[in-house]
Amino acid sequence: IMVAFSDQAAGDQILRTWTATDQVGNAASCVQTINFSDTQPPTISCPPTATVPCGSSTDPSVTGSPTVSDNCTPTPQIMVAFSDQAAGDQILRTWTATDQVGNAASCVQTISFSDTQAPVITCPANAVLPVGTPPTPNNTGNPTATDNCTPQGQIALSFSDQSSGTGCAQVISRTWTATDLADNAASCVQTISFSDTQAPVITCPANAVLPTGTPPTPNNTGNPTATDNCTATPQIALTFSDQTMQPDHPKNLDRHRPGRQCRFLCPDHQFFRYPGAYDYLSSSCHQALRIIARSFADGRPNSRR
Repeated sequence: IMVAFSDQAAGDQILRTWTATDQVGNAASCVQTINFSDTQPPTISCPPTATVPCGSSTDPSVTGSPTVSDNCTPTPQIMVAFSDQAAGDQILRTWTATDQVGNAASCVQTISFSDTQAPVITCPANAVLPVGTPPTPNNTGNPTATDNCTPQGQIALSFSDQSSGTGCAQVISRTWTATDLADNAASCVQTISFSDTQAPVITCPANAVLPTGTPPTPNNTGNPTATDNCTATPQIALTFSDQTMQPDHPKNLDRHRPGRQCRFLCPDHQFFRYPGAYDYLSSSCHQALRIIARSFADGRPNSRR
């Protein structure tokens, strides 16, 4: 009896038909089903580590795809998928290959970012502070900075000062620097100056009493003194203005010559002088002046006025 078989694939099985034939050609057949057990996972090989510019696409078309094979499942039928996990400034991409019976194998690809772009920094506006105010950033302002890779909260901001002049003439050039996590840095400069908001301190001369006919010039009545926190004393401008009676005021008429005014100022005449001190600001005080009559030894009024 001759025995033979033929196989027919049926999915993941083989249908094997056995046939027995005697010497006169009589034959009989039966079918055997052959199943396969697949316990071996696919073989997967990850693409190499990829480095892309910060902010660029990380699609597999850019970073690469794995190669896979399997002892049972044809390569086109192996399912390939990936998942990403952030790790600092990198991405860990896990590739997984799964065959038709659920056997799976994985590998990990590292994707790094290259950051060659400096942050963008914007300085605070130039500041003018009253003299004596500390030039701290709380008083002068802080910059803003952004970066294509580093989160804003992780950009390091620092400054250095270069000063010229002192006191009211001081000018500070403040260089602000923003540095990202890749040590790329950008800078800008803020100018800080100081303004004089404090008026001079003026001290009037003592109140003066002048003989009638004496011109009430500062040479005869005295000069004020003045100091300032910014302006040097010789550069402080000193001026004055007088407030006096009108010519026909009773105290400005000559009691000894009815109907006539005094030549200069009459006896007992009083007026106020307002000296002023000026730099860019001003302050003033007042001085009282009084005119008295000259008299002879016998006490008679002096007719020469």
